[in-house]
Amino acid sequence: LRAGRYQYFIRLLRHNCPPGGALRLDHVMGLFRLFWIPKGLPPAAGAYVTYPADELLKIVALESHRHRTLIIGEDLGTISPQIRQELAHARIMSTRLFYFERRTDGSFIPPTAYPEWTLAAITTHDLPTLAGFWQGRDITLRQQLGLFPEPAAVARAWEERRQAKAAILQLLQETGHLSGESPELLAAPDLPAAVKCGIISLLLDSPCRLLLLQLEDIFAWPDQQNLPGTKDEYPNWRLKLPLPLEDILEHEFIKRLGALAASKRGPGVEEKT
Repeated sequence: LRAGRYQYFIRLLRHNCPPGGALRLDHVMGLFRLFWIPKGLPPAAGAYVTYPADELLKIVALESHRHRTLIIGEDLGTISPQIRQELAHARIMSTRLFYFERRTDGSFIPPTAYPEWTLAAITTHDLPTLAGFWQGRDITLRQQLGLFPEPAAVARAWEERRQAKAAILQLLQETGHLSGESPELLAAPDLPAAVKCGIISLLLDSPCRLLLLQLEDIFAWPDQQNLPGTKDEYPNWRLKLPLPLEDILEHEFIKRLGALAASKRGPGVEEKT
């Protein structure tokens, strides 16, 4: 990298930095280290290789400034607080998923506690949609495709999902984003509209600079775009949305969502929704 004066990395950034737009760096931990496996050897023979993160981050910052491009880091999964601090120092936005922001006791962290320089979202393409999460559609699919190592793991997954749903209801009620009886909502086979709207409203109340909402979550569609661990068993990246774009743009709920965002985030938001 140094011998080539980082030209490949620089060209990669320049090619993908839209002026005035944003660039998401998938697995931003790759700027710090990557797991290398020698060709022809098993994964156990691999090792982590440290990368010159300080130099790479400075190049990212320079190209971001030149192109006026916002940089978002996908810092999900196992990541140390120190690396998140380094990313924040470089003004690379963090990513916080509602599903993942939980305490050790299983309760959900209120989005009002998320960092400001952050992109907040409910889920991603690799995780169940909000409706699919509530139905346990991902658990059913994984069970049907034999992706669980043992029957006991299936039972644990269903129990963990029940506990997660109960924790979501508790958070929404404690923050004033939901009214109604928890037992009835928890027993609902499909995602209650009040829960969906409550979670979206909750995220809009966060200090996060950006909020990313998938159409699947806005309209409570259950199918996720990608099911990790599958290849041909699931139509990854080939699912079509149930509504055409024209109908989506004119949908009443989209207009309501824009008005809600404008009321919580200030003028100018509704037009960009």
